[in-house]
Amino acid sequence: MKKVSRQLTNMEAVSDKPEMTVGLDLGDRYSHYCLLNADGQVIEEGRMQSTEAAVAAIASGTVVTLAWDTEAVKAFFPPILAARDAIFPALAAAVIAMVVVSLFTPKPAPEQLAKFES
Repeated sequence: MKKVSRQLTNMEAVSDKPEMTVGLDLGDRYSHYCLLNADGQVIEEGRMQSTEAAVAAIASGTVVTLAWDTEAVKAFFPPILAARDAIFPALAAAVIAMVVVSLFTPKPAPEQLAKFES
């Protein structure tokens, strides 16, 4: 009995909830993402077309959202900026990533576009 109770105590100490959970479902046409807080409530979710730019926007926005509340980020920015909600810098990072990746992504060939003409 004592051994079992020690194991349960160790398991309870390890079962801390993460602050945020990110779910990504990358598909060939559309990608879905979902951000959950520690209580399992949806903070943000969405669907985007699976282009290089869209995937870069999802990834960069997610990284900024997760990193925004860390001590390293708070120490780097002035307090008036560090106190802001993560959605603003995440949105800025996502838009910048989308624009930059779009500029460097080659345009589709005319044959690829022909199937969309009616």
